[in-house]
Amino acid sequence: MVSTGGPVECTSAPVEWRPGPGAVVAMSLLGVVLFVVGLAGFVVLFAVTHPGVTGFTVGTSEFLVGLVAYGLGLAALMAVHELVHGVAVRLYGGRPTYGVTMIAKVLPALTTAHPGHRFGRGRYVVVALAPTVLLTAILAALVPLPWGGWLVLPAALHLSGCSGDLVLVWKVLTQPRGTRFEDQGASLLLHPAADPA
Repeated sequence: MVSTGGPVECTSAPVEWRPGPGAVVAMSLLGVVLFVVGLAGFVVLFAVTHPGVTGFTVGTSEFLVGLVAYGLGLAALMAVHELVHGVAVRLYGGRPTYGVTMIAKVLPALTTAHPGHRFGRGRYVVVALAPTVLLTAILAALVPLPWGGWLVLPAALHLSGCSGDLVLVWKVLTQPRGTRFEDQGASLLLHPAADPA
């Protein structure tokens, strides 16, 4: 689909959209905003549910163990994030595939794709936002637990990492009604409404 400044004409050929440098900037800026908002929100949640706790101290060995645990925990959280996308894809009849890509040759990202399966706008948005909503809710439910303070930073980092999904949702919501979406992992195929398939 090519716009010449006049009315957009739909063809049956899909349009491939790959996030470029502008999308990377948007993801990065949105990620910073989400991190700050998430960190503030989870800190407030912890403070409200743990009155009187003003902080905690750890020794060098505990710090190193905690650092390794954070790294492993974040890696596991990222994997679970992609698995939640995959479960949503399966619920709508697709077959998820998982991979790693570089967005605009700059930003590494894990991906969940569904090549060969097209979703309408509503279903694609559900698939894209499922981990953001579900995992943020689960982490918010865990922060009030006695050890929930350890989850504040990972929860904020996870929310920050959801910026890519939110940029994809924005792209999908700006497409004409009837467009169908096929996630290829590194790119998104936009199938115009005129496509009979």
